Amino acid sequence: MLCSGQAPAALQLTTLVIAAHTTAASGGAEEDGLTHLSALSVRQLEDVLDCLVRGSFMGVWYREPGTGELRWRPLTAPADAYLRRPSG
Repeated sequence: MLCSGQAPAALQLTTLVIAAHTTAASGGAEEDGLTHLSALSVRQLEDVLDCLVRGSFMGVWYREPGTGELRWRPLTAPADAYLRRPSG
C-alpha cells in the first residue's frame, strides 16, 4: 500500500482529485474543496500529500501564505531532457 492507514480507494480518489487540479508546472486548490472532493479530513489529506512526496509522485506541497490554499508542484524531468537529440 502506498500510504499506511489509507484505503486503496481513498488513495485513488485523492490522487485523481489532485491530478484534476494540476497542470504541467503546478497545482493548487482550496483546502475545503479538496477535502470535500476526496472525502478525507484535513489531516488525512495532508498525510496523502506527504505520502505522494515521499513516494516521488509529487515534488513538493505547501500552504500558500495568506490564503491557506494548498499548492504543489509535480516532479519534472531535467530541463535539458527535451533538448537532447540522438547523435549520429
